[in-house]
Amino acid sequence: MSDYGKGAIDGHVASQVRALALPTFVDVKVRPDRWVEWCECAFPNEREYLLHKPDYQQAKRVVVKCSARGAMLIKDGVRHRAIPSQARHVKNVAGAGDTVVAAFTTSYMALKALGHASRSSTSLQLAMHFAGEAVEQELTAAPTFADVYLDMSPSSDFWRIAHRVEEELKK
Repeated sequence: MSDYGKGAIDGHVASQVRALALPTFVDVKVRPDRWVEWCECAFPNEREYLLHKPDYQQAKRVVVKCSARGAMLIKDGVRHRAIPSQARHVKNVAGAGDTVVAAFTTSYMALKALGHASRSSTSLQLAMHFAGEAVEQELTAAPTFADVYLDMSPSSDFWRIAHRVEEELKK
């Protein structure tokens, strides 16, 4: 969920979403207090995270988008892992943060369905690969798994995991 801070997702909407009891991933653009205690993962940028750090300390999972430096995974208030940017030749950063949210969310849910233990870290790795591909395009782009595979060795464990995620998403 995200309304880019436009106000459409207010406290009432947040409580209605919470009542659904579905895994909820939030690209936070306002104060995160209505989400962090129950959402599956929140996705602030670095400035938003630092502005509301005490609130984010209560979250199960937070992916802090750190622009060209990559992203940081925080679990239960503790820095868990930092993944550097995978971009080599940045041409257009429009949509990079949205790519991180979308790739992390879909990967996380697929890995959950597959029973994968380290789904947060693996999902963030995949998300950074997708974002790296997106920002190397002239125009706003939505990379595919085929685009992401180009940078991976087919014999690597990570390639095999990415392939399993792709197969799960096709179901």
